Amino acid sequence: MASAWLKRSRLEAAWEAAQATEPPTALRAWLRAQETALAATLDTIQSTSGNGRQVVFAEPGSAGPTPLEMLELWRELIDLHDRVKADLGESPTDAEIYAAMMAELRPVKSVGSDHTLLRC
Repeated sequence: MASAWLKRSRLEAAWEAAQATEPPTALRAWLRAQETALAATLDTIQSTSGNGRQVVFAEPGSAGPTPLEMLELWRELIDLHDRVKADLGESPTDAEIYAAMMAELRPVKSVGSDHTLLRC
């Protein structure tokens, strides 16, 4: 699962890229285009061999998110977009949707356990 930091970074980059087009692209359309483009790259051959040669398309190591994790990230942002847009009511602007999405994506700074209601 992608971290909130990565989601916020990608959302900000998506917002800037969508706004940089002329005319500006709707944020959801830009997010969906990223998801679609990435999904197409996952439909590749995983392994093949013949004539003494072997080709394997392996997932990247732990240096960063895998293509599948990035696909999940784009889908989460699209779902968040749709939920925020519905919550904002009639005809929110892309700027309002973007601001609400960024407000929803808060990094986890600490985790704790609460066992006060645990019974044996």
